[in-house]
Amino acid sequence: MPRLLFGHKPGWETAIRSRLAGHYAVTFADLRHHVGASDYDAVVPLTCSDSIHLITSHPDLNFQKFLVPAADTLRMANDKVVFNEFLRAHGYHDHVPGPAGEPPYVFKKRIDEWGIHTRIVEAGEGEEHDGRRYFTQDFVPGSVEYATHLLAWHGEIVYHSSRQYIFAGDRQVKGRGCMPQETHTVPTEHLPLFLSIIRDLQYTGFACIDYKLLDGVVKIFELNPRTGFSLSSTIDEAMGIYLACLARA
Repeated sequence: MPRLLFGHKPGWETAIRSRLAGHYAVTFADLRHHVGASDYDAVVPLTCSDSIHLITSHPDLNFQKFLVPAADTLRMANDKVVFNEFLRAHGYHDHVPGPAGEPPYVFKKRIDEWGIHTRIVEAGEGEEHDGRRYFTQDFVPGSVEYATHLLAWHGEIVYHSSRQYIFAGDRQVKGRGCMPQETHTVPTEHLPLFLSIIRDLQYTGFACIDYKLLDGVVKIFELNPRTGFSLSSTIDEAMGIYLACLARA
């Protein structure tokens, strides 16, 4: 039975274990203090900080025990402003929400998780923020949001699985403070766009692209350089591909 070491992330362990039970021997631990790689067939980071630790402390084990992007790619993708600049510089202008105009617009933290510091600013409201840590962006309306989970190998997508999130109205921001009413696994559309971005990044490892559609055009909110929680519902499929990639090395 393959032995997997996952990083620690509160609230994720039960969902992942339930999908992998009987197929894999699974351990969860803080990867900053527990990487006895020889004891495991694969190591799976669940946070950006875990990935940065692995690639900087154990670079020789990338493609052997784990799959993560280069450290500069990790840091760039984890900063929403820098990632948006990358997208614009590589010709994806139409897929980046524009700078904030009149309300409603979105107030975000550049480096964040679960939309903890994200909110919609309505007419008559305002905010003061440190531009080094926060930014504002056009609000993209709509009650449906998407996440496409990807596993990439040297800039090629080797696995993908997408989720559709349906909210009660169009003025919500998905995150810890606002969960969808419905979640569905749906076919991955717009794969050529995502593949082009992954190739431009020469990305390796898991990623999660969050987006909405505006008049049929993908508007990308972020590329999380890690797994997303809703991948747990198909993590057994993803891990089969992950291990197959490591076996190529």
